[in-house]
Amino acid sequence: MKKYLLILCFFVFGVSFSYSASPLQLFNYVEKVVGAITDDELIAYAQLRNTTDQPVEFTLNMEFLQIQMGHEAAVCWELCYDYTDLAFLVPGTTTLGPNESSLPGQFSAHLHPYKRISLDPLVYSDPVEGETIIKFTFTPVNNPEGKLEYVVTFVVDDPSSVDDELSMALEGFYPNPSQNFINLNFNNSISEQLNINIFDINGNRVKSLTAPAGTNSQMIDVADLATGSYLININNGKVSRTKQFQVVK
Repeated sequence: MKKYLLILCFFVFGVSFSYSASPLQLFNYVEKVVGAITDDELIAYAQLRNTTDQPVEFTLNMEFLQIQMGHEAAVCWELCYDYTDLAFLVPGTTTLGPNESSLPGQFSAHLHPYKRISLDPLVYSDPVEGETIIKFTFTPVNNPEGKLEYVVTFVVDDPSSVDDELSMALEGFYPNPSQNFINLNFNNSISEQLNINIFDINGNRVKSLTAPAGTNSQMIDVADLATGSYLININNGKVSRTKQFQVVK
């Protein structure tokens, strides 16, 4: 009898474990984004993968684990929603097909180091340094226990205290606006490989390259980009920084 009970326990545990395991998986993401109060916004990108051979329909929720007073955030999934300092549930649901992955830039998290305080007239508060931590929860409709959580920390520094190689490269990159190229300069050779991505204002990745460890500078060809606003994001797999620039023809 004990043997049968033991087998039954393993069976029940196995069913429970498979039910609670998330069918969704994150990739191409960072857990920390560092910026300065002079930045328009800080952005964290991530991609989502359905690891099963069945469609997965899910909801997306944003909540603040910690928020610096004066900060606000927004979530984008294909559409970008309004900035807020409150928890936000994305309207409706999204479905990823069997073994399907979301597209680069389809999901993103955005932080303003300042806050809108009036709509008419449009007035924003002064930017504030500090740390805001946001949790995004992807919850399968048919398996709520199989939710996937993504926590990202946004750190906003005062420019006078920001001296790491990523922020220095973005503070000094030139020319901006640009017509044919932009150049990133590092005071010293970078210690780790950098991933460099350029996104349009809709969050679509339009260019991607890497800079190997030991690089002192990196020239990026933007001659094929149309006139408009873009975001350049550099990350070393641990820290990510983003800055806006213009392309003019």
